[in-house]
Amino acid sequence: AARNLNNLTAFLSKASEMGLSGDVIAEGTKLQDQLKKEQAAAKQLSEAINKRDLDVINAAIAKAESVGLAADAKELTDAKALKATIENELAILAKLKAACEARDESA
Repeated sequence: AARNLNNLTAFLSKASEMGLSGDVIAEGTKLQDQLKKEQAAAKQLSEAINKRDLDVINAAIAKAESVGLAADAKELTDAKALKATIENELAILAKLKAACEARDESA
């Protein structure tokens, strides 16, 4: 079953109104905190993708992994794919620059 932050928050709120407490409520609150962290990490990944900045993408990936965002989460897989693309582009640019410099030296 998918973990749904909105439903969990509503259930915890209702439980609080009813004066319920105990291990189940504590575990629910802990899960709520985890889901909030994962949601924030996914948002950070989406923003990093839009910026196309390798440092920002690397930081967002590290954050997502540190909070336990699922490895197959769309935002994380998209960010890792973009990271690979940018790194490939940078490698090609470096090779082109070196080739141009070598040609200038031989002229």
